[in-house]
Order: sequence, then structure tokens, then C-alpha cells
Amino acid sequence: MKRNWIICLALISLLSTTLCGQTTNAADRENFTVADHPAFVLEPPESSRVDGPMPWVWYAPTLGKGLPGGAGKWMFERLHAAGIAIAGVDVGESYGSPTGRAIYQKLYEELTKNRGCGKKPVLLARSRGGLMLYSWANEHPESVGGVAGIYPVCNIASYPGIARAAPAYGMTAKELEAKLPLFNPVDQLEKLAAARVPIFHLQGDSDRVVPHEKNTGLLAERYEALHGPIKVELIKGQGHNMWAGWFTSERLTNFMIARALGVPSFELGTPFVDNAVLQRGMPVPVWGWNKAGSKVTVTFAGQTKTATANDKGKWMLALDPLRASTEERELKATSGNESITLSGVLVGEVWFSSGQSNMDWTAGRSNCRDLANSLARPKDEVPIREFNVDIGSSLYPKNRTTSKEGWKRSKAAGNFSALSLAFASELYNELKVPIGIVRSTHGATPIETWTAYEGFADHPKLQDIALRVRQSNPATNDAEAAFATYFDDLKDWQKQSEDLLNRGGSALPRPKLPGIADDWKGASRMFNEKIAPLVPYAIRGSIWCQGESNSSDGKIYAAKMDALINGWRKHWGNPDLPLYFTQLQCYGEPNSNNVGFADLREAQTLFFLNSKHVGMVAQHDLNPARPQGIHPYNKLDPGKRMARWALANDYGRDVAYVGPIYKSHTIKGDTVRIQFEQRGPGGGLMVGSKGMEADAKQGPDAFVEPARETPNERLKHFRLAGKDKVWHDAEAVIEGDEVVVRSKAVPNPAGVQYAYNNSPIGANLYNKAGLPALPFSYFDGRQMFNEDDPKIVAAAKAEAERRWGKKTYLLPSTLFRDRCVVQRDLPIPVWGHGVPGSEITVAFAGQTKKAKVDEFERWIVTLDPLPAATKGRDLVIRSSVNEERLVRDVLVGDVWIITGSRQLDRDLIRPAKDKPLELKALPLVREFRIKTKARRFRIPRKLRMEIGGGRYLASWQAADFDDVGDPPSVVAYHFASQVQQPDIPVGIVTLGAENPPITWVSHKAMQTAAGFEKERDELNLGYPNSDVCKLAVNEYIDTVKQYNKEVATLLKSGDQIPQQLAAAMPVFPEPYYNHWVARTETPTHTYNFCLSPLTPFAIRGAVWIPGKDNISTDTLKYVPSLEVFATSLPGMFGQKDVAFFYAHPADSLVEGITIPNLDVPVFLEFEKWPKSLENIAVGLGKMARDR
Repeated sequence: MKRNWIICLALISLLSTTLCGQTTNAADRENFTVADHPAFVLEPPESSRVDGPMPWVWYAPTLGKGLPGGAGKWMFERLHAAGIAIAGVDVGESYGSPTGRAIYQKLYEELTKNRGCGKKPVLLARSRGGLMLYSWANEHPESVGGVAGIYPVCNIASYPGIARAAPAYGMTAKELEAKLPLFNPVDQLEKLAAARVPIFHLQGDSDRVVPHEKNTGLLAERYEALHGPIKVELIKGQGHNMWAGWFTSERLTNFMIARALGVPSFELGTPFVDNAVLQRGMPVPVWGWNKAGSKVTVTFAGQTKTATANDKGKWMLALDPLRASTEERELKATSGNESITLSGVLVGEVWFSSGQSNMDWTAGRSNCRDLANSLARPKDEVPIREFNVDIGSSLYPKNRTTSKEGWKRSKAAGNFSALSLAFASELYNELKVPIGIVRSTHGATPIETWTAYEGFADHPKLQDIALRVRQSNPATNDAEAAFATYFDDLKDWQKQSEDLLNRGGSALPRPKLPGIADDWKGASRMFNEKIAPLVPYAIRGSIWCQGESNSSDGKIYAAKMDALINGWRKHWGNPDLPLYFTQLQCYGEPNSNNVGFADLREAQTLFFLNSKHVGMVAQHDLNPARPQGIHPYNKLDPGKRMARWALANDYGRDVAYVGPIYKSHTIKGDTVRIQFEQRGPGGGLMVGSKGMEADAKQGPDAFVEPARETPNERLKHFRLAGKDKVWHDAEAVIEGDEVVVRSKAVPNPAGVQYAYNNSPIGANLYNKAGLPALPFSYFDGRQMFNEDDPKIVAAAKAEAERRWGKKTYLLPSTLFRDRCVVQRDLPIPVWGHGVPGSEITVAFAGQTKKAKVDEFERWIVTLDPLPAATKGRDLVIRSSVNEERLVRDVLVGDVWIITGSRQLDRDLIRPAKDKPLELKALPLVREFRIKTKARRFRIPRKLRMEIGGGRYLASWQAADFDDVGDPPSVVAYHFASQVQQPDIPVGIVTLGAENPPITWVSHKAMQTAAGFEKERDELNLGYPNSDVCKLAVNEYIDTVKQYNKEVATLLKSGDQIPQQLAAAMPVFPEPYYNHWVARTETPTHTYNFCLSPLTPFAIRGAVWIPGKDNISTDTLKYVPSLEVFATSLPGMFGQKDVAFFYAHPADSLVEGITIPNLDVPVFLEFEKWPKSLENIAVGLGKMARDR
């Protein structure tokens, strides 16, 4: 897509003309400080001020009081005349580092919250100011009105160079080099492009300090590839200098004025990019945005159409119906001196494709791979293309969205949706015209999120969903009431949680925002983000594949599908818009009594039978032989079957497109006769066979499509039931156009079903065209659903109560499992969870202790100190509610906790192949090691350590190499070999996690952690009994009220909601937690998972062995955090003293690291990251032994 920007909007032309002879009053420079850094603002004179928030340009760099200097006088006068302020802050040589960004954010907050400035400044980056401003812009793309650049630095590697920039980032050169893509402007453009932030750079072609090809040129190339709007003006003969033309550029100045004043950029709607496919044979809407009142002309295929932008800047026109064409032509939109040209535009058939993961699944990962490869190879490109909308979710309908890849050509078919590609290819083979797929998909999403609000609002059965959508819309009365209740609930939550925490309990779950606000996949949210901006792009029809995420819905799903298509039809303005969709596939082990997906298939059939211009494709006979996978490999045949529907119903082809459809049945005596409807050609009934997709490996005849007749085979998967609703396999035969069904077990049938179970593999009723009969289930003449059967409903309720209901239980703490080792010579806490009010009795080594379970389901007893014991004894725990737990073979000895590197529990002692193990067995050494991948959690885990059970449950294992269980870890074995004393067992608890020491500290210890006050306050946001959280509740309520007021105003005026407001409501502030990454630096989060379930287990001592990932990002924080961790151990384990030994990287390995200030520093220093921890374990073990 080519853009020619010679900016000469009417407003700007007027300003420029007026300014030619105007002398502005010089504004006074106001100096102030932000976070102890000098800042300035140059406000426009009163006579030039605009109504509302003051627009502003953010200038960088500001190094000292001399910048910006007099060189910008001409430009700044024109900005002031337009009512625009100029501001900046001195962040020193920060080179875009997080430290500099934080100060920039403080400036932004000061100007927007306290000084009346607008929320979308234009960034003016000169030279190194590019690193500073682009780094902030990448974090806040929706707060950027535009980026103007004067030879800006865009590439740290180019200037100042990695070595010079590294100190500003608190890293070594090697560390910054490894993480450069996280910080470098040329590598951080996706968010800006997604927000469609316009960029305009001036750059000299002779710049040796900031070379064009490594900075602006590279940035422009990558930004254009992301379909971001960018203009570069390359000035001949100019370098990195103070040439007067930089600050007297009319085009750059006009660009800043337009963007600061919010004048819309001239742009086209989302789908209109290079290589687009336009729909033939119907009017083709083309739309976009420009300055209100401006005239826009679009030319294509010999047509010229015009439109005028309305008061919101939106314009739309329609091309007359076009003829199909494989000729790649240009579509050009022009307004004044600006133009946008799309290249490679085709005309053919366009279909909209949507759904969850099975529609999202790419061709290269399915049996469409060969098809995709064949499309990628030809010299003459096959005109099949796909446009895929980027990931996103919005609370309100948007008019813009993004697609990083734009319209993909067939050479990239491997990345097309597999189902969509199969559908498109079949259409192309028959129609011989270009085929375009406009795809909007996302895995694991319910149907509700793809449905327009209007679909729910117009459906009497779905008013509850419509209400939830309105409750999140601040412009509605429903939202006003819902938020009033929410604010009260939030205050009550804080008070009730405070009371529980102060009594030793846990905080209650925080109330969720009303409606869909807290649900990223909530009703209408994907429609708002990923479909609404595509409307009204001309399409022939739609295809759909979804249902897994709604598999438990029952027949209400039919209503939801009705709402889905009616909402789409309403938005596209086409009441007859076709919808073709796939019925749910087989899933799970075949079992005729397991309904599984069959219930939802019936709901899909119910919708299909009662809808117009809708087609359904059965695929129960297409799955692989292993149907356990939720994503069938065969996407080719379902896609082709959907194409049959389109060819027959939309293109008039005489093709069979659907198999036999249940019509009715009659019962006479023990015999059921079933009648079928046959739509289109297809002939009569037959017993067929086609094999399964996986059978194709056996040869071309093992798997065929369509099915072939096998008259000697009997019909399968027919069943009958009497009034007792007990279903029995039945004999079924074809008699003419009917199927006759009988079962000796059912002399008086009341119900009949076919292929009605989770995986009806082998179902073999077809029509003569080889297309499968649709599954069905009827009882007493009505279509059957689980929810209509009281017995099934009662059974489901009982199962839910069994799994999730309150029950008696007795659960000892995690470490009290068979073969555990408890600490000698110290009081031995034994604790766990149980039924409140019940009495717990603990018996061990001749002692018996009792305790009551408290209101929080916790109990604890303390056994008297015991001497070492090498003979295992049983620990018996009994509850007064008839529960008992037996912990077998418990030893008494020394227990050590080894923490730090993830390498601790990954490096196990395994003998080399064909070589005997030379290490001696240590039968009195036992190790407890975590098996789950998880290592962090938001709140302290107490019930047990693991998430999940079975193979994820940890256990104590002896270091005896007896092939039973896992071998010991390297560190546990070699540390224990040094500390073990004769006849004294050793228990090692090995806990590895790639997180720094501060994350291993408890919440209680954080309250007094010197130097971590900021982290403590952020952490306390998650604790409603803290002053920080109490204040946050009130501030958050005010923030949400302000958000609702702002959004309601925009919605009522018909203005587009900015992305940062549409994507999500303000979230309640809480400690940072990312579910998708293993590493964290949030205090307490590793403690919560790894240590909280183990405390207050009595221990001899603790060991810390760090790996690279245990070093804090800010290396200066590592040693203080290790000090906090070490000094917190006695309180953590409820002991007077806990011996602490640690390994420590040398200064040559971690630059700037120091020695921790501990009372008894006992450590081992290492100068390189070890491949094996054996030597460190031995060294620390010797130190511990000698102590």
C-alpha cells in the first residue's frame, strides 16, 4: 500500500497562511521538577488556547536547561498559534531504559492529571530523543497522537551502541545484547502499528551518526510491513546537524498540528490493504476516515466514486457491482493532495470465516498440508487469499482493528485456516474465480463472544446475556445500577476480608466487575474487536466452526446460534446472509452410553432444521481413528463439505450437499420405521463405508470421500428404548426410503436414536451420493436433550456434588508423606487441614497429641523433641469424623531445605549407558522434590503444594539407587554425603525456581524488609487488611467512575472509543502476576508456592544456590533481597535459629555484586555458572558439617 502525504488539510492551510504574517507572543517557559528531574512546559498564549484539554507536543531530548533551544523558534511559534503546548523532561542519558521511561510516565501523569493537557500528545523526537520517546510510546501506544522525528535514533545497536547503553539499563553489554529486542525501537513496533499511530520522520541521506538504513529506514520498512502509517522524507545532502530546515519544515509542523488537534488521518477501513479480494456481482462498500467535510474519491476498475467525511470523519461509498477478475489492479483513494493506493486487488468471491480453534487451526498442521504446498508451488499463482484479524477483545463495537499479515497470498497457504482453505479451494476448482477468506478466529472461545449485542437483544431466550452486555456499557441504566451494587460489594469485600485476615484466615475472592467487563472472552467482545470493524465489507456468506467451548449448553445453544447469525445479518444488512457450519466431531473413547458431544450436536441440528439459508456439515465419520484429540487432523473433508453447500445453494451447481436428515418415525408393535428428508440430489439410502482419516496410510482405497456403498454390511449405531429410557443396540435395515429398526430387548419402543454418543465411529448410514446421515435422538416423538431427562439431570447434580461439594476430609501437610524425615532434637510441628470443629489425634514414637480444627479448616500439634532414629515408624493421624491418615516409615534426623536454581531439581544422578554407577547408596538419605512445573502463586498455598495430582504428587525418595522411584538430585546427594553423621538420617527438600530471593520471602517478612518499601506497598495491594489496599479500593472506585463517565460521553455522542478504553475497564491494582510465564520478580510469589506449604516444618538449616535466573533484573537488588530472605528464615519456620549456607557469584561473573551483610556469613564463591552443581554441593556440605 502506497501513501502519498503532502499534508495540506483545510485547517492547516488556514493556520499556515495566517502564520506567514503573524507574530505570536512568546510564551514563558515554566520550569518544574518531576521525580527530581528538571522539566518544562511552554504553554500557548491565552489568545490561541483551544476549548477542552490543551494539546501538546512532547519534545526530546532535554539534556540540561539549554534544550529545546532557539533553533525550534519558528516551529514552536506555529504550534503555539494552533493552541499547542511544548513540554519535556530531562532524563539524562537513559537511552530508552526502564528508568527513563518511568520518569517519562511521571511527566505524562503530571501534565494530563494536574496541568490540563490532553491524553494524546504528539512526540517530537530529535536524535537520541528517538530512543527515549519510542520506548515510552511502545508501552503506551494508545496515548500517542503521532510521532514526529528529526533524524531520530531508532536502533540502540547503531547509536549509542550496546556497550555504551548497557549501564543505563543496569546490565552488562552481553545481557543487553541478549535482551535487545525487548527494548529496541525497531524491534518494538507491533503495538504502535496495531494502534495505527502515524509516524513522520525527516532524515538526512548523509547522516553518519544515525545512518538512515539502520534507523529510520529500518523502522519504516518494518512499520510498513505491519501496515502502520508512516511517511519518511529523506533530505539530500544533509547529515546529523543543526540545519535550519529541520525546524522550518512545513510538512513536519503541519503533521504535528493535525495530530495534536486530533484531525483524523486519511485512511481506509481495516480490510482495504494490498492484495485484497473484492466481492463480485454486488455493490462493494469502501470506507475510511478523513477530516470532517473533506471529499474523498475512489477509483477502481474504471469506476470513480466520491464521498464526503461526516462530522466524525467517517466516509463511505459503494462501487457498482464488479465482474470477477484475476487481473491484479490498483484501487486508489484520493483526498486533496493525499492518496492511498492498494496494489494487487482481485475481484471474485469473498467469504467470512469464524469460530474457535478448529477454525483457527492452520493448514500446515492438518491434512490440508499437501493442498497448501500445491498452492504455494505453481509459477502462476492460484488466486486464493486470506485476511486474518489480529488477536483482541473489546467491550464496545470498534470501527478499526488490525491484521499484521494483511491479505496473504496463496504462497502462504500453509498459514491459512485449514477448514477455510479447503472450502476456498473447492470453490475455486469449480468457479475458477478468485476466492477471498476474511477470517476472525480465536481458540477456546464460546459462541457468545462472537455474537453481536443485537443478536442477544432480539432473542427472547437470551435476555440474560443481553443484560450482561448492557451492565458493562456505562451509557445504559443497567450499568448505572450494576456499578452502584459493585462499588458497595467492593467495600464490603474489603471489610469482610480484613476481618478474616486479622483472624488468621484468607481474603475472600474480590468481586468481579459487572457484566462482561472482567471476561476477556465475554459476550460480544470478540465481535466488537474482530468482526464489527470488518462490516460492511462485501461478502457472499459465512462459514463457522465452534461448539467445544459450549459443549455443555444443551438446546439453548440453538438459540445462541440463532442470535449469532441474526446479529451478523443485521450488521451486514443482509437478512439472507448464508451460514454454513460444521457439526461437532467425535471426541473421546467410543462408548454408546456416553452422550458427550452428542447433546450439542442435537442443538446444532435443532438450529439447522429451523433456520433459513443455513447448512450443517456432519463430520462424525471423518475423524481419525484416535478421536481423543479435540483438534481432528482431517480439516480437508469438512471444508469440502461446507463448499458443497455453497456450490449448491449460492452458485446453482447440481451437486449433492447433505446426507439423509431425520424427518419422522412411526412405531407399530416392536418396529420403528424412520423416514428421511433428502435435500438436493443424493438419491436414496445406502449402507456405506469410507474408512477413517488415519486409515489413509494403508492406501488410497482405505479412506475415501464420499463414501462407497457396502450392501453386505449391517447398519450400526441405531438404538431403541422403552418407557424406561434404557437404551439398547438395535438391528436396522434399509427398506426403500425408510430404515426399519427392531430390538428384542425393547418389545415396546418409545425412543429411537442414531449415532447419538460421544464418538459414533463406524456409523454407516449414507445417501447414494456418499454423504452421511445426520445423527438424531427422539423419545416420545420429541427431539431428546439431556436437560429434558430428570434422571440425567439428577445424576449430573449428584456427580457435581460428589466432585465439588463439601465433604469430610483429613489432609496432612505436604511433607507428611510416606518415608518422610522429621527434625531431631527440636519440637516437631505436625499440621494440616480438616473439617472445622473436628478433633485431630496425632500419634508417633510413643507420643499422642490432640488439637481442634479451627474455623479455617486448619489444625496443628507439636510433638516433643525426639532423638535421631534410623528405624522407620508410622505417624498416625486420626479425625473424629472417621478419617485416618497413615504416614509410613518416618525417620528422625536432620532436615535441610535447599533453594535457588531450577537446576537443583533438574540435574538427577543417572548412570551412563552400559556403565555401573560408582556412587555408593545412602539409604538413610531421603529427598523430597517438586514434580510440577509451577513455582509461583499469588497467595500462600497451605492445603498442599501441588496443582494437580497423580504423577505430579511429590514423594520422599531414598538415595539408594534401587530403581524404585526417581534417583536423587546431584545437589541433594552430594550435600547430604557431606553433612550426614553416623546413624543420623538426612532429609533434603529440594526446591528450585528461576526467581530471585525476594520472591522467596513471606508476606510477613516483607513488612519489615528495608529497601523494599515500594515492593511491599505493591504487594500489600493484594491484602485487604493493609492501609495500601484500603486506599486503593476508594481510589479504584473513583477511577472506574471517571472511566464510566468518559466512556458514556463518547458512546452517547457516537464517538469511537479509544483502544485503551475499549480493550478493558480499569483493573484493580494488584501485585504483578503473569500466569503464562515461569519466572517472576514479585515478592512472596515463590514463597507462596514452594515454602508456604512446608512451614512450620522443623529444619536444621537452609541452603541457597543461585543460577542465572535467580539474579534480579536490577542486579543491585540481588544482594539486599538475599539478605532479607536469609534473615526471614527463623520466623518463616518458627524457630529461634536456622543455619544458612549459600553459594555466591563472584564480581567477575555478576558485575557490581557485593557480599551480603549477614551475621554469620558462610558462603562459597564461584566464578562461572556451573554445568554441574556437584562441587558446590560438596563445598557447602563441608561448611555445614564443620559448623
